[in-house]
Amino acid sequence: MKKLPIIRGKLFYSSFISMFLLLLFILAVSCTNEQIEDEVLEGIKDDSELKAPVLLQNPGFESGEVGWGDNEKYAISGDEHSGSKAGKVTSSSGKIEQVVSVNQNTNYILKAWVYGNGKLSIGGQISDFNTSSYKEIAISFNSGSASSVTILGTRDSGDVRFDDFTLISSETGDQTESDKVVPINVSANGNQTGYGPENTIDGEIENTESRWSSNGFTGKYITYDLGVSKTISSLKIAWFKGDERKAYFKIRAGNSISSLSTVYDAKTNGSSGSTEGLEIYNFDSIEARYVRISCFGNSSSSWNSIIETEIYGEVGNQGDTTPPGPVSELRATAGDGSVSLSWNNPEDADFNNISIMYAGENVTTSGENRIISGLNNGTSYTFTVVALDNSGNTSSPRTISATPEGNTSGDTNPSDILFNLDQWKITFPLDGNGKDSTNDSKSGNNCNDRNRNASDSEIEMGDLIGRIPTPYAEYFYVEGDEVVFKAHCGGATTGGSSYPRSELRQMPGGNDNYWSMQDYQYLDVRVRATHLPVEKPEVSMVQIHGPGNEPLRIEYRSDEQGLHVVQNDDIEVDNVLPYSLGEQLRVTVTVQNGRVYCRIENESRPSLDAWTDDWRSADSTGYFKVGCYTQSTMFLEDCKSGEGYNNESPDAYGEVRVKDMTLSVTY
Repeated sequence: MKKLPIIRGKLFYSSFISMFLLLLFILAVSCTNEQIEDEVLEGIKDDSELKAPVLLQNPGFESGEVGWGDNEKYAISGDEHSGSKAGKVTSSSGKIEQVVSVNQNTNYILKAWVYGNGKLSIGGQISDFNTSSYKEIAISFNSGSASSVTILGTRDSGDVRFDDFTLISSETGDQTESDKVVPINVSANGNQTGYGPENTIDGEIENTESRWSSNGFTGKYITYDLGVSKTISSLKIAWFKGDERKAYFKIRAGNSISSLSTVYDAKTNGSSGSTEGLEIYNFDSIEARYVRISCFGNSSSSWNSIIETEIYGEVGNQGDTTPPGPVSELRATAGDGSVSLSWNNPEDADFNNISIMYAGENVTTSGENRIISGLNNGTSYTFTVVALDNSGNTSSPRTISATPEGNTSGDTNPSDILFNLDQWKITFPLDGNGKDSTNDSKSGNNCNDRNRNASDSEIEMGDLIGRIPTPYAEYFYVEGDEVVFKAHCGGATTGGSSYPRSELRQMPGGNDNYWSMQDYQYLDVRVRATHLPVEKPEVSMVQIHGPGNEPLRIEYRSDEQGLHVVQNDDIEVDNVLPYSLGEQLRVTVTVQNGRVYCRIENESRPSLDAWTDDWRSADSTGYFKVGCYTQSTMFLEDCKSGEGYNNESPDAYGEVRVKDMTLSVTY
């Protein structure tokens, strides 16, 4: 350690006593400052929460007079603490200073090696020092509402030297693990292959390959669903390459994804640019179910990449915070472009559902199995499964991996896509001989008489597992990760209908039974309409059928530019959601205590609020139906006499595609 003699300025006092008292005072202050600094530094050594240092420009003065303000105010000294250089202030007007970007409302510690008699300040905090050799000092401060702070070093007397600065975010705050809010789902509006949004909540902060990445300066975001509205007040985000560049972003939150409010704006200042560790972003407490990070690229490129996100709030003040137990006996069976998952649900009384996350996707179910389709053969997938209770609490996760493999037969059947098809039968628009209504030889204008020339064929799905016989395979087949239901307007019909269908009919208990509207029944299906007839462009996708009514029918009618719901046959609710042909819907139907509860989401337009409604069923019993119920026919002029319709071509058709389906019923 190099030492220099202390250079003392001349002091003029009126008496020896005054000089003596002042010297005692200086010594007392110096000792006090040294004690405080020692305590701070000792705390630093024991602080396991410290992050990587904030990036400072030329922190050891090795680049000369760069980054420390007006170079007329300071000089470069060869009497250094480390390296070959240090900064030196030699006049009362001299100073070193550097403006540093910081996160708002964040705890920091500035450390530096100093020599001589002077002051060091940052964030409104000042440390006096008077030392005859290099000594490390530390200043703790909170950035408050500031997004930048100034490091300032000055001289009290003699020559003062500064070297080896570091600025560290202490990250301690008042947060604890018990204040963490765990999302039930995470999604994004796009990601680089292999870098899906689920990686940001897997706890692998040190694994930079486990991240979400999406390219673009605008319109890129990742959204966290907390399950229910909760009080939140901060986020911790670990940015990929966060120690090399600043990430520009906004944090938005709210109880609906269509009405989110900005709670933290770093679109201009960005992240610190100094660490890949978690950085904290505090904001005023807000009640929110959804938290979205909207991204605007970074200081080096248009990429947006997050390694990990943690959400914090007032968990202790929000009622039930006890998570449910995890699933048990999680199993995975690889298929052709699919993986079949099964498990045992926890026995918690307030258990609600299961959330499965994989490759940037998320599905939910209340059952104990799920087929995940649309996967790439030869690619290993990791599935994370958590249980949720009625308060939105999540269990500890269970993970399992599987690699889909090609089907050596070259065939993919609907049973590979939709689980438990043995609980359904299908109605085809052909009779048992493969004929349709184009074989009609009857005369007269009675719609039903003419249209039922060929009675449709109903086949139990248990008899179709592994094979779809010709000619029925044209109306019920797999394409990609969807099951296609097709019904042409020349098709055969059921005895009570004028319109043809390719449609699943639930078989409660394995037969043509009904379940009670008083008991719990549940259907969750992702479905979309992909083709419509011409003259009457309508198709029904989901129904509840009762012995006397249809308590529920969900239709798309393109001439009305929206989704249409029929309740108890005669209550028609128009345009419940904006919808266009081909858009993906998620339909959830719950029946209990004589009422029907329906929720419809347009997953192709996530900014839209879901449509929800409930009503009392006109029937006391019923069963579910899913598929394509084409609402037109080649006999349309007879069936809709006086309404101005022309007959459809027999080849005109309706088409509906189903991606996945979960059924949970009480017989």
